[in-house]
Amino acid sequence: MMRTAGNKFVVRTCILNCLSPAYLDDRLEVRTRCVERGGATLTLTQHVFRGETLLATLDVFLAYVNGEGKPTRLDKALMVALDAFEKGAA
Repeated sequence: MMRTAGNKFVVRTCILNCLSPAYLDDRLEVRTRCVERGGATLTLTQHVFRGETLLATLDVFLAYVNGEGKPTRLDKALMVALDAFEKGAA
């Protein structure tokens, strides 16, 4: 979870599609891509791998809220950080 100035991301919805099981002590890789950005929301797609085997896919819908839990717009510093992450610089 990323926070700036008392604001934070919370998971609003998560859709999980399990394709194959993972086991205790498996080394997993989670690949995350931002597929949509709204004023106070992010939509992410995640793929979970064990080696080259795709184990699960997730669609994660995040809301950005203030300290009182009310939706708030993504701030400029956060947008810059997200841009860098999406370009692979983070």
